[in-house]
This record gives sequence, structure tokens and C-alpha cells, in this order.
Amino acid sequence: MKKISLLLLLSFVFNNCGKELVTIADLPHVTQFEIPVGLNPFTIWELTIENIPNERLARLGAANVTEEEVEKIVGKSGRLSTIFSGVNLDFIQEITIEIFSENMEDATEILHREQVREDTGEAIVLNPSIPDVSRHLEGETFGIVIRIRARRSATQNIPMQLDFTLGVL
Repeated sequence: MKKISLLLLLSFVFNNCGKELVTIADLPHVTQFEIPVGLNPFTIWELTIENIPNERLARLGAANVTEEEVEKIVGKSGRLSTIFSGVNLDFIQEITIEIFSENMEDATEILHREQVREDTGEAIVLNPSIPDVSRHLEGETFGIVIRIRARRSATQNIPMQLDFTLGVL
């Protein structure tokens, strides 16, 4: 009986792996920044982007979702890509995206990617994190922190674009 229970549990877990998060509304955002030449592979490069307009209420209204229906907001999807083609992101080893409202020290992870493949091209797909970030989206603006651990230095300044979506549950 224990083996059957374990088998059923494992089949449930593996059948749900890789499926997209079902949400009642999406909050997409796009931001651009530049990765500088000469990143030190022995430290973590950190970029803070503040004053990103919070369009939460407008997006919820467009999706016919009221504030009372919102249980939580989590990271759903993300993609980091170069703006100009021909630039390889193989120098990135790990990346983490965090969101904050007023205090950067109170940031919460929304997306990450560990052990980026060395043969990666011009884009990196980010994995979602599941903590509730609703409290960071109560004001008119919010900020994000981009943390990159490089495996080697970038050979040039690289204009980047971060597309990310928060999912409303």
C-alpha cells in the first residue's frame, strides 16, 4: 500500500512539472539596462532599477479582476535578452531578479536562473520563484534588483532587456 501511495504521489509531482502557472491576471513589465564591460567574476554584479511604474490596478481592471479576488502575486516568467543580435551571454553563470517597494534591503526574489549553460545564446529564460510579492506592489512605483554572477568578464558594454511577468493568483 505504501508503494502505491508513493507511486501516485510521484506521478502527480512529475505530471505537474514544467506546466505553466495558471493565473487570473498577468502583470507584464519590460525594462532595459546595460551590463558593463569588465565584470569581476569573483564578485556579484548588482544593478538597482527604481521607479518602475506600477500598473497593477489598471491591469487588474482590464482583466476584470477586483482587489478582493487577489490571493497573492508571484513571479511567473522572465526572459533576459540582448538588444542587439550577435552578443552571446555565455559569460553569465547565475542571475537573480528581486522586487522591492521602498527599501531595497527588503527585496523578494521573483525570478532566477542558476548554472546558465556556457553555450547559451542571446537570451536566458528565467525560472519563477513562488514567494508572494503583493506587498511590494501597493504603491505607485516599485524597484527591481538584478544580480549577476559572471563566469568571466563581458568583452563589451551590452545593452539588455528584461521582460518579466508577475502572475496574480
